[in-house]
Amino acid sequence: MPQQMRELSVETPQQVFGAELRHWRLLRGLSQAALGALTSDSGSLIGKIEKAERAAHLELAQRFDSALDTGGALERMWRRMEQSAANAGADTAAEAEVLLPDNPWGALALPDLLHEWRSGEVPTISQTGNTRRRVGSADIVIMWSMCDTLTAADRRLGGGYARDALTEFLASTVAPALHGTYDAAIGGELHTVSARLADLAGFMSFDTARQSAAFSWYRAALALAKAAGNHALGAHILADMAMQAHHTGRRADAITLAETAVGTARRSGSPSTTARSSALLARAHALAGDPAAAARALTDAQRQLDHAHPDDEPAWIRFFTHEQLAAEAMYVAADCGDARGVQHHAPLVLGATGEMDRRRVLAASTLAGSHMVDPARADIDQAARVLIDALPAASAVVSSRGLDAINTVRRRLAPHAERDLVRQVEHQFAEAMVPIG
Repeated sequence: MPQQMRELSVETPQQVFGAELRHWRLLRGLSQAALGALTSDSGSLIGKIEKAERAAHLELAQRFDSALDTGGALERMWRRMEQSAANAGADTAAEAEVLLPDNPWGALALPDLLHEWRSGEVPTISQTGNTRRRVGSADIVIMWSMCDTLTAADRRLGGGYARDALTEFLASTVAPALHGTYDAAIGGELHTVSARLADLAGFMSFDTARQSAAFSWYRAALALAKAAGNHALGAHILADMAMQAHHTGRRADAITLAETAVGTARRSGSPSTTARSSALLARAHALAGDPAAAARALTDAQRQLDHAHPDDEPAWIRFFTHEQLAAEAMYVAADCGDARGVQHHAPLVLGATGEMDRRRVLAASTLAGSHMVDPARADIDQAARVLIDALPAASAVVSSRGLDAINTVRRRLAPHAERDLVRQVEHQFAEAMVPIG
C-alpha cells in the first residue's frame, strides 16, 4: 500500500513555493522521481523542496516550469519570493513538553488516553510550591486575555499566523506558573486556562500540518482539563481531536473521539459543546460512508444548539452558532457526495463569515467543488467564480488546510484551462498567494 503523502505546512514563502510545486506535479500525474528524471534532479531533492527543507534556485524553478508545462508559474513565484525566507517549522511532539515535561499522559496512545480520560483518577500535573513564583488572579486574567487574542487571530488568519507566539507564551509564562505557588481556587482556574491554551496550540499545529505536535498538545490539554475537573473543556478538546482524525482520514478514531466528546459534553451540561461534538460525529460518520448516522448526529446537533444560551456557555464555545453548524453540515454533505446539500447551506455560511477568513476559504472551496461533483452536469464557470471570490481572503490566511482545499479545486479545474474564468483563477491565485518575505 503506498504511503500516505505528507501534508505541507504553508507559513513561509519557501513552504508556499513547495506547495505550489507539489500542486503542479500532482496535476501532471508525476511522482517525485519521475519529475526528477525530467529535470535531471533527484526525487529526493524535489521532495525536500516541496517540504521547504531545501530552497529552489531560479534555474531549478525554470526547469520545473518547463517539465511541468506551467506557463512560467513557478519562476514568477520564485522571483516574487524573499530569498531570506525561514525554513519550514518542525513537526515534533516534543515541543509540548515545555508545558508539561512530566505529563503522565504524554506517551499514551489514543485508546489508553481515552481510558484515562474516562477514569475517575485525576493525573498529577504539578505540585504547588516548586518555585517562589506566587500565582494570583491577575495572572489568570492576563492568560485569558492572551487566549482570547490568539483565538481570534487563529479563526481569522489561520493557525500559522500566531502559533509561534502562542508556543513561546506557553513556555515562558504558562509553564512556570503551573510550577508556582497558588491556592486551590487559583489552581483550578490556572489548570483550566492552561488546558485551553494547550488545546489552541494543538489546533494551530493541526491547521499548519504539524500533526505529531498537535496530538502532543492535545494530550497535555486533556490532562490539564482533567486535573481542573472541566468536562466542557475536555469535550471541546476531544472534538478538536476528532476534527484532526477526520482530516487525516482516520475514520475509526474520528468516530471514537467524537462519541467520547458527545458523552463528555452531555455530562458537562453545555448544549453548545454537545452540539459541536455531535456535528463532528456527523462528519466522522459521513467520512465512514454512513449518511444515515451522519444525519442523525446533525439533527441532534441542531436540537442541542436550539437549547443553548450563549451567555451561559464557556467563552471558547460561543463561536459555535447556527452559521457554524451550517458550515459543518456543508462538510458532511461534501463527504456524502451531496452537492445540493452543500449548495443549500452555503449562502448562510458565506454570508456570515465575519472575522473568520479561514472558514470562508474552506467553505468556498467546498462549494466550488460541489459544482463539479457530477462530471455530466458540472458548472465549471460557477466553480471558478466561487474560488475567485474567496482568493482575497485566502491571501491573508496562513493555513495548510486552506491552501490544500484551494489546490484541490484548482486541480479539478485544470482540464478546463481554456476557459476564461479558469485562467482568471490561476492569474488571481498567483497575485493573491505569492508569499511575502
